[in-house]
Amino acid sequence: MRHAFRMTGLGRAALLGGAAFLSLAAPLTPAVAAPEDDPVAAEANAYQEAFRSFAAGDYRTARIQLMNVLQREEDNELARVLLARTSLELGNPIEAQTQLERAVADGVSQRKVNHLMAHALLMQGEREQARALLNPGDVEPQFAAYAARLRGQLAAADRDFELAEREFNRALALAPDDPETVNAVARFLTVLGQAETARDLLADILEQRPGHVKTLIAMGDTVRRIEGLEASLPYFNRALEVDRNSISALLERAATLGDLDRRDDAKADIDRVNRLADNHPMARYLEAVLETREGNTDRARELMQQTGGRLQGFAPAMMLQGLLALDAGNLEVANEYLGSLVGRIPNSVTARKLYATAQLEKGDPEGAWATVKPIIDANAADARVFAIAGSAQARMGNTAEAQELLKQAESLSGDAAVRNQLAMTQLLSGEAELAEETVQSVLSDDEDSVAGLMMLALLRLQDGDFEAAEQAANRFVQAHPELPIGYNLLGGALLGQRDRDEAKAAFRKALEQDEDYAEARRNLAQIFVAEGDIDRAKNQLRRVVADDNSDVRALMTLAELAGLEGDRDEQIEWLQQATAVDREAAAPRIALADAYLASGQDNRAQDEANALIRDFPDNGNALFGAARIYEANGRQSQLVSLFDRMSSVEPNALLPRVLLGRALQASGDIDEARRVFERALTITGEDATPAYLELIALEARQGRLDKAREWSVRLRNRNPGSNIAENALGRAYLLADQPQEALAAFDAARDKSFDISTARGMADAYVELGRDRDAIQILQAYQKANPEDPGALGSIAELQLEAGQYRQAVANYEALRRVIGNRDPAILNNLAYSYLKLDDQRAVPIARLAYNISPRNPAIADTYGWALLKTGGDAERALALLRRASQTLPNNAEIKYHLAEAYLANGQRSRALSTVREALRMRQDFGDRAQAQDLMRRLGG
Repeated sequence: MRHAFRMTGLGRAALLGGAAFLSLAAPLTPAVAAPEDDPVAAEANAYQEAFRSFAAGDYRTARIQLMNVLQREEDNELARVLLARTSLELGNPIEAQTQLERAVADGVSQRKVNHLMAHALLMQGEREQARALLNPGDVEPQFAAYAARLRGQLAAADRDFELAEREFNRALALAPDDPETVNAVARFLTVLGQAETARDLLADILEQRPGHVKTLIAMGDTVRRIEGLEASLPYFNRALEVDRNSISALLERAATLGDLDRRDDAKADIDRVNRLADNHPMARYLEAVLETREGNTDRARELMQQTGGRLQGFAPAMMLQGLLALDAGNLEVANEYLGSLVGRIPNSVTARKLYATAQLEKGDPEGAWATVKPIIDANAADARVFAIAGSAQARMGNTAEAQELLKQAESLSGDAAVRNQLAMTQLLSGEAELAEETVQSVLSDDEDSVAGLMMLALLRLQDGDFEAAEQAANRFVQAHPELPIGYNLLGGALLGQRDRDEAKAAFRKALEQDEDYAEARRNLAQIFVAEGDIDRAKNQLRRVVADDNSDVRALMTLAELAGLEGDRDEQIEWLQQATAVDREAAAPRIALADAYLASGQDNRAQDEANALIRDFPDNGNALFGAARIYEANGRQSQLVSLFDRMSSVEPNALLPRVLLGRALQASGDIDEARRVFERALTITGEDATPAYLELIALEARQGRLDKAREWSVRLRNRNPGSNIAENALGRAYLLADQPQEALAAFDAARDKSFDISTARGMADAYVELGRDRDAIQILQAYQKANPEDPGALGSIAELQLEAGQYRQAVANYEALRRVIGNRDPAILNNLAYSYLKLDDQRAVPIARLAYNISPRNPAIADTYGWALLKTGGDAERALALLRRASQTLPNNAEIKYHLAEAYLANGQRSRALSTVREALRMRQDFGDRAQAQDLMRRLGG
């Protein structure tokens, strides 16, 4: 008789810290009870032959025989149930379930097959459905041991070990000599850490039935845990002597041989499994393990994909999937697998380290810290755990805690990489000198340390000392000419010195060392973008994406370039790829919403905005992105609601309240806007200046200059050394159409500091006073005093444009364009307009650039359409652009006149005449009035 067992405290601890409950092959071939005597079997010889094959363990022959029986007798219920049992033995639960459902439909009692159906469902991972079929009252008494064994396996899988103990004891009591029951109990005991007890149970069975294949496999698994890999092999060999086609024995032996580094022997067993069972998931898994050990991770990923999710819940496979996802940079998948793994084996230090690493790479330092903290609390942390914890604390902004943890990691390992991580933490916390000391200590131990030399160059780049960074990068290159990162650092240092040609050469050298080095390709592409060579930039980025279609940075840059070229379909396609890589990353989804908006797909943009609010309720960038969509679509009430929600979520944050106040103003709710701004002043811990500025402007717009002055005095008293209050008051006077008073306020601001805000304010006041020359001169004075600040160039050019100084405007706009690139649509639009006034053909491509960036802006659409007309371009396209611009700004006489010219260019004379008449009735003083009158005469109006 078998004796009931009792779990010890030691056993519980061992299970919590151990591997999966089932052995390597157990999830695929769970035990099935030995066949019961069947009095009906004698009535059919074919069925008897199949039954004998089944009883002998020759399940493949039994299956063929049973399929033949059912081909002749479709309603043979006994054959169908036996075929289901055979399918379970062969690891095909879907076929088993199908046969059982057919048997019940043909009249077999549900109670007679519930245990088998539960087994099939359990093998498919459908635990709850299986559990529902295993209630004692729903299973025939003769199958009670079978059902109790399955309930024990379910409880163990749910980590309810006390229930598992009771169920396994019940199964033992009902079937003490049943090998399947004893095997299940032995596996449970082995994982509990009671392997010796399990071995004794299995030895009793083998004494009675020395050739029982499943018991030999179970004994091999148990001995492997107690005595090691070599000691287990005889049991697997013996099982294969009895049944050379035993998939379970082949898999267990392959796993053991693989761990013994006998790759060829292991591969031979795996190949045999593949011949016996096409695409067997455990065979694919074991082959993936072998490929991973050889460094063939792409092949390993391919093999794991072929398992089709049939290894869910198998801890070793979960760990491998997580590792492979990390290797591929697929952080979403890595976090999913490794997080589930930690949930399954929470006391596994290895699982926690891997999960925390994935969390860090995904940008979740809080999660990484929570994952490794239990290890530290249990005094079980090694150097790697301390390093992960230190990195997490650093990214959370807790630099003091980070340094302490990293020091512990370094003391345990002496690893230069940890010291470099410590240096980075010190640098981020503003302790540049300490960071320098740490890096120098690494280089003093090893002057050619890769990590030390890399960190030294990064320190110099961080300092903005690009010449020193160049020296550090060259030192890296000299020590390690075969590594691409040194050339990449050198390129960054040269770019800092504005030496694009040499920087390009450095990035190309990096790619000579490693043509798949994405960072260098991205950097090279950015140079091409700055040079206006979009095609070459796109070629580089496409190479990056071809090598790694999950490179979000490359995908988003490609989308940006497509947007600059006006190809909205391509832009959206790239962004859709970027969002598919990681749905929890906000930036690609924000860009996709903006792209939908720019392409005129307002409904899809709105859907994305709603999704951003739903999925990122605490992400400011996402909420602001949604706000842009609401604003563009005229959803002012939703905008107010959104900012109100943000204010509630972050009651101590200033920005949401300022935005709420602005939205209320735009909705016409001035009193509530004023109250919101005033409440914002009470927030502690943030600079309230933006709220003061909003109040000053609000009161000026309402004609309450006394209140505006009052708020400016309060702002000046809070910031006595700053000129911000004087500038704000100057703007208030301009809003109230009092330019002379505004100029006096800006003069007072200039006495404190002559910054760009003051210069622009003074220029605006001069323009209002009709002193355009003085406006230009004040901005030129600022630019002369601040030659490195491009801020004045645009303002000077705008004034020159208004004054009709088109050549001067072009010179300044082009100078500004060289500094900031083709990224500001307003600057590009004004530059195109200036070229138009000079009859310069460059107007069209520049106007197109502006339009591609901001296609919904009617002024930009007008410039582009007018440029096409004036230069003899696409008249039909020009008409479409100008019609849209006029629809958006129906009271703009200049756009209306341009539209009239477009109608004429497209042969629509009557429309041209009625449109130009409308333009001339609108205003008496628009810039193109003389040209509009000439058009009227030409049309005979």
